[in-house]
Amino acid sequence: MKKLFKWLFKLLLLLAVLVGLLLLFRNPIVKALLEREIRKETGLEVFIGHLRVGVTSPVLEIENLRLFNPPEFDRGTFADLPELSLEYDREALLRRQLRLRTLRLNVFEIHFVRNQDGTTNLRMMRDRSAQRRRASSSRADVEFTGIDVLSLTLGRFKYTDRKEPSRSDELWLGVRNTRIKDVRSFEDLEPFLVKLTLEKNLKPVFDQLFRPPQKPGSPPVSPPGRLPAPVEAEGPAK
Repeated sequence: MKKLFKWLFKLLLLLAVLVGLLLLFRNPIVKALLEREIRKETGLEVFIGHLRVGVTSPVLEIENLRLFNPPEFDRGTFADLPELSLEYDREALLRRQLRLRTLRLNVFEIHFVRNQDGTTNLRMMRDRSAQRRRASSSRADVEFTGIDVLSLTLGRFKYTDRKEPSRSDELWLGVRNTRIKDVRSFEDLEPFLVKLTLEKNLKPVFDQLFRPPQKPGSPPVSPPGRLPAPVEAEGPAK
């Protein structure tokens, strides 16, 4: 569980750093470059419905950001974000520091998939990201210095197991506009994430996500406990 959220947090910070480096460009250029960098980092196809970079204000707004799984994971949606908006500290950026005054993140759906080979899309993305870091000879020297106020909305959590369909499950998290202040590192999110994991009984699925692919002839792993039945999903917040 901790590894999953820590990896997702690092990915979010990486995307925020990439955005910060591109803030001098206008909307169409930023949109094209951001889509390209996300593809390189994750190996996923990406679609951005609308992007606006503030001219007189240090604001970036993204609407309808979607990431799509590769063919070996059925090309379905991996993540659906109706809204990602941030206000950054312009003076800090000039000092090559990324400080976000606010970050508003609305995740309508996140969908993890385990394919017929026993590999998850999460593992594929992590491996690709690690390979790219090893292959890269240089990285932009921008220091992340924190998020003053993080606002989170979390909707549907899905796990689809193509190898063992009985393990598939779905849950509506129902987190709306939860505010977390002074996020300087992943550890500042741990109390919220631990509480969410316990309340929604997410640990069984996390155990599946981080279970290494079984080798042929290995004894079967005992099935985890089932998640509670999902309630009817609400639409994304307007």
